[in-house]
Amino acid sequence: MKILKTLAVVTVASIMATTSVSAENSYGNNNPSAKHQKGAKHQKFKAALKSVHLTKEQRVTVKEARKNMRTQMKAKRQEMKNSAGMAQFLSVNGVDRNAMVNKATEMAKYRANLKADMLSKIFSVLTAEQKTQFIQALRSN
Repeated sequence: MKILKTLAVVTVASIMATTSVSAENSYGNNNPSAKHQKGAKHQKFKAALKSVHLTKEQRVTVKEARKNMRTQMKAKRQEMKNSAGMAQFLSVNGVDRNAMVNKATEMAKYRANLKADMLSKIFSVLTAEQKTQFIQALRSN
């Protein structure tokens, strides 16, 4: 009986240790496979910008455009967080599918417009040669 208890304690302890090590490895900062897929797109975009060899003024403009987009997205996320969320589409009668789809479409259009604005600002400071290099870098990566 004593051996069974000891064996059970050792098994539970080893499971807990394995779980914590596994969780640490998958969520750690050093594991690139654990990063979100959008992070890869971000890195691809940054690499394409780096390959263009921007001037100091161009870098400042690009940085401001990206910062502006980030600020606007944070504000929109906060606005969405402060709303009722998914609960606004639920009722005793079921799900208001049209309202839910309309809200998701509205958010997607908002994000696309922000990204288009940012890209327009970036393209406005690039030379014709830099634009070509940037597009090629995005396609090749």
